[in-house]
Amino acid sequence: MTRIGRVAAVLSTLVATGAAFAACNPAPNCTTIKANYADAPVKNISRANAEKAVWCLTNDQRAAAGVAALTFNSVLNGTARKHAEDAVTRQWWTDNADPHVNPDGKGPADRVLAAGYCPNPTSWKVAENVYWGWGTPLQTPRTAVTWWMGSTLHRNTILDPTLKDLGVGVTLGAPRPGTFPDAAVFVQNFGACTN
Repeated sequence: MTRIGRVAAVLSTLVATGAAFAACNPAPNCTTIKANYADAPVKNISRANAEKAVWCLTNDQRAAAGVAALTFNSVLNGTARKHAEDAVTRQWWTDNADPHVNPDGKGPADRVLAAGYCPNPTSWKVAENVYWGWGTPLQTPRTAVTWWMGSTLHRNTILDPTLKDLGVGVTLGAPRPGTFPDAAVFVQNFGACTN
């Protein structure tokens, strides 16, 4: 009967030199995705559809604020998904832990750059939002986006006009030890790359 949200946002910026890279895929059909999956419990839909729904709902928030839409990025999607899976597998998101820094000491920028996002840029920026919840009501893509938008720090990340790309990871399970029925973890990895 309880829902727990454990979230934070991290921004990292680095300037470097380099060449171009883009790992962008066609945007999902948001009208269909939102109609079918935005309010569906994630335990009842595919991971891919839950992730697409979060992406669509995030861009709705940007559009409402007059901010350009984020491009779906497959590299960021992979890092967000792996971070969510790792959180459930290793369950380190305890009360005093930073959910963005895994037990190996790797943060969002470490994970995203190691995966090949924006190699050899002139500049780049990475940000991450995380959320997890459990119990009743069941977790949906809209639950996560609504929670983020209700938090100033996470809302600012979602609406940051300097961020251009987004990947989303959704995984069933809890990121901490204990009994958490119908738990789900949501991760957003944002980026911007200038070549």
